[in-house]
Amino acid sequence: MSLTANPPELIISLSHNKIGFRLVETEGSGTSGWQGSYQIDGIFLEDQVSGVLDTALTQQERLFEPMADVALLIMDRPNVTIPEFYNDDPNRLSDIAGKYLRTRAGDMFAFDQAPGAIRIAYSVPSSTFHLIREYFAKASCLHMTTVLWSAISKHIQALSENLSRVFFFTSDNTLTVIRSGKDGMTFSRTFPIQDQGDLAYYAIACHRMLRSSENWLVTIRDNSDGFEFPSETYLPVHHRLELPDLKTLISGIWSCAS
Repeated sequence: MSLTANPPELIISLSHNKIGFRLVETEGSGTSGWQGSYQIDGIFLEDQVSGVLDTALTQQERLFEPMADVALLIMDRPNVTIPEFYNDDPNRLSDIAGKYLRTRAGDMFAFDQAPGAIRIAYSVPSSTFHLIREYFAKASCLHMTTVLWSAISKHIQALSENLSRVFFFTSDNTLTVIRSGKDGMTFSRTFPIQDQGDLAYYAIACHRMLRSSENWLVTIRDNSDGFEFPSETYLPVHHRLELPDLKTLISGIWSCAS
């Protein structure tokens, strides 16, 4: 488990077909930020992951520098919510997660602490995690859903009884949908999207299935989503929430256990 209040110096985003790097600009040091994105066929293929890491290192010399805070951000792995009531028994946490998450041989479970006395559980290919730690020893993982829900809980007031909200967030090739009610988060899921049609299909389907009182479109200040959200004719957006930059959101909420 890693917990730090410092902003990450490097954010590595991991999705089913892409690895992204974001070097955070350090104030007062004269160093500028840098971003790189690389296509892969799957994060469980070690040779592709190591190839991407080697390529990134050749393109950005700052990656060779020692870094104390590196965030491995899991973008689209399926996740499940578990009450913190089960925290005292790590084996039971894994047993519960294993009932709801389909895993490959060698996957490890990670459990993020999140607002509302819950754990957000997901799986990560253990070979990929350990491989990245060979390059960046201080890397700690957390799920994008954890980042979003923690920020939403901080910036949005709690709901009164019988009301609900659905939050939509797009990032590159991923749609994240979160539903909340007066008792906290009641639904969360990520969808891989390849084109505008995928985004419209999943967003409208979740809108009709979840039947929320309010729909919110969430954006992050330094994030480029790459897709245009569906027309409000088909999916009414009642409110918009712009969150601070990603390094600020990650700071202070790091949590990864396996």
